[in-house]
Amino acid sequence: MQVHLNPPLEPGNAPWHAAAIVAAAADISGARLDYSPESIALVQDIVDGFRAEGVTSEDMAESLVAFGCYVGEKMSTCAAVRHM
Repeated sequence: MQVHLNPPLEPGNAPWHAAAIVAAAADISGARLDYSPESIALVQDIVDGFRAEGVTSEDMAESLVAFGCYVGEKMSTCAAVRHM
């Protein structure tokens, strides 16, 4: 499966992809992804909703990558706060 993202999928671009999926989730479903711990469950609900509608992982590859960036950004924030 090919994933075509702009900007390309590189570690330095993860915050951009995370912010893009926050905006897309708000526009498409009214979901508020606010980087809170509860928002991780919301991401799971969104992905599960797509699956329930029959959307395949190939159909939403770019979105799954962007959701992964969002979760990664959330986790890195948690790790940074714990380290402080």
